[in-house]
Amino acid sequence: MTSFRVRPRFKQETSLNEQEIRLQLEEAIAKSNDLCSISSNIPGYITLRIKPEDRHFWSPQLNLTFEEKEDEPGITLIRGLYGPNPQVWALIFFSYATLGVVAFFMLMIGLSQWSLGKGAGVLWGMPIVLALVAGLYFISQFGQKLGADQTYRLHHVFEEALHTEVKIQ
Repeated sequence: MTSFRVRPRFKQETSLNEQEIRLQLEEAIAKSNDLCSISSNIPGYITLRIKPEDRHFWSPQLNLTFEEKEDEPGITLIRGLYGPNPQVWALIFFSYATLGVVAFFMLMIGLSQWSLGKGAGVLWGMPIVLALVAGLYFISQFGQKLGADQTYRLHHVFEEALHTEVKIQ
């Protein structure tokens, strides 16, 4: 389940409808000694989270969306997406975006100065920005590894609810 992907995901088809899946998830959660809980209960969408007393900064959550397949009546397509708390995800995304904007302006200024025959010392900052991007990636991978056990727990509860093996993509 841990990989080079930032947010592992899966697709699963089932003959159960959304309400039956919700009921089976609640039963699987109860059987697992309440390892996790359903925190969002919006039609067509469920979020499974680790119970609050076991959560840490890098704790994952499983976002599930349900849609009826148009070409196959009675079949529900479940899309699952593992990821950190939305605040953690927003922080990581904002950090990548900020570094991208900084790199863009450094390149624009540096290349403009270089094309005018002036000193382009600002381009020496690019390796620093690239190192920060790489560092951010490795930090997010480290966080994913810290939450791997909880990711397995969430996945196991989901598989127990559907009574089938679900392959992560």
